[in-house]
Amino acid sequence: MGSAVETRAGSSQIAAHGAAAVTPPRAVRLEDDGLPGRRQVLRMPLKHGGVALTAVEEARVEACDEPAALDAWIVRAATARSAADVFTS
Repeated sequence: MGSAVETRAGSSQIAAHGAAAVTPPRAVRLEDDGLPGRRQVLRMPLKHGGVALTAVEEARVEACDEPAALDAWIVRAATARSAADVFTS
């Protein structure tokens, strides 16, 4: 019997084999979602990298209405070790 990964089984089949069913996150398409989508994408690598934003930094993200600025922050967030790595150029 192959593993769920090898057989590419659906989540109901994965659950039947004893693995927890996992719902993948909704894909974010930047060209469709605009600013809210960009803000969400910006926060993902920070959260998973253990980089917490202060209330002031969160407000800065929410207040930003420039797609190019958010895109630049997203790129920096991928390798950021601190919030300063994201917001300083």
